[in-house]
Order: sequence, then structure tokens, then C-alpha cells
Amino acid sequence: MVINKRNTVQKSKILEYLKSVKSHPRAEVVFENVKKDLPMISLATVYRNLNLMAEEGEILRIEVNGEFRYDANVCGHVHLICIKCGLILDKEFEKKCDLKFNDFNVHCYSLIAKGICSKCFRREKC
Repeated sequence: MVINKRNTVQKSKILEYLKSVKSHPRAEVVFENVKKDLPMISLATVYRNLNLMAEEGEILRIEVNGEFRYDANVCGHVHLICIKCGLILDKEFEKKCDLKFNDFNVHCYSLIAKGICSKCFRREKC
């Protein structure tokens, strides 16, 4: 695990963008959007910061159909991932409570459930 708690302008803008969207963007999408505020930022800088933030637990890195997607919401929801089209949906539970397994209290969780979204399911039935 790499520990790099340096807070740069680039890292702050990347995190700010990720917190502003619910779309689980790829690095290239993050780059295109952050570049609007930081025209000199490079795609390599975006990748480096995304990887560092994921390793540090500041963001989630989710692999979908062979590519990485990113999420700033690191706790308390399930990612529903379509194995056909790659759609990622967030599902938050109505009742926010801590989970408990035997002698272990869970305070934060992030789960991934893979399946087929309703659009792809309907397409397959035709």
C-alpha cells in the first residue's frame, strides 16, 4: 500500500469532480472534466492520482468489463453492475444501521453485485 498524503491542486480537483457525479467515470472522462479547470493537467497525472487515491481508500476503483471506473462514495452502498453493458447503479439501503457479524461490527461497507440490467434483460428476451 502506497501512502502519499500530499494534497495537490490536481488531486483536490479530481476528488471534487468525482464527488460531483454519480456516473462512476473512467479516467479519461475524469481527465476531460478536470482539464476544464486545470488545462495543463495530463492524463498520466489523472491516472497517477486516481490510483493513489484508490490505494489510500479515498475513492473506489471498480473493474467493469476490463476497464476501471471510479467512485468517491466509498461507504454504505451496493454497486449493481451489468455484465452485459457495464452499467453501474448505486443502491443505498433505506435503513442506515451498522451491520454485525458475530464479534465484528461493520461501520462501513461497499459491495459489488453483478448481474444483468433490465434493459439488457429485455433485449435478450426478444
